Amino acid sequence: MQYPGIESKRNGQRNFMLDARPIIQKSDGEIVPDMNFGRIWDIIDRIGQGHQANLDVLAVLFLRIAYMIGYQHNDTEYLSETINVITGEVIESSMTRFCWNSLILDPDVVETLGDSFGLLGGVSLEGFLYYNDLLAQNEDCKYSYLKGQQWDFKSGRINNCLSHLTVIAHMQGHMGISELINKFQHGGVAPLAQNKFNEVCGDLVIQE
Repeated sequence: MQYPGIESKRNGQRNFMLDARPIIQKSDGEIVPDMNFGRIWDIIDRIGQGHQANLDVLAVLFLRIAYMIGYQHNDTEYLSETINVITGEVIESSMTRFCWNSLILDPDVVETLGDSFGLLGGVSLEGFLYYNDLLAQNEDCKYSYLKGQQWDFKSGRINNCLSHLTVIAHMQGHMGISELINKFQHGGVAPLAQNKFNEVCGDLVIQE
């Protein structure tokens, strides 16, 4: 995670002081370009074109990220570095205590799908999912700081991740393109309604 993020430097009410920027660095040191909604949906679209039958499993993975199902609580110290982004020079280095909840993925599911999907935007499926989780963590951090005790949890990770399910619903044929566009025109995010989960996730999700 890199701080500050773009939105922490905004002026006015849309300033999110705790905004950070998730970074993917590959084993060879290469930094993968940032993934915005558009890039993420392009990747989901490519998955759907080549692996339509697995879209329900992908939807469940995003659903688990949305509601933090199968997460692990951590309270430990992590390396924190202040870096000159132009030269790459490490200016300061220290250990920082950090309490957070991390995504735990089923290794069999990730390995099976990852082998099938191949690289997604230059990264593995596992890296793609962890990146989306960090985006969700960042959204929660921003809205928690901005709204405090008034935060209803609807803004943040849930809306973001369930918007991916809306895109998947369109790709599965449950939603036309005009309906999809209309949903995103009204607020930038378009979380799939809970009563539609079974359409997108099939019998992998049981609603009670």
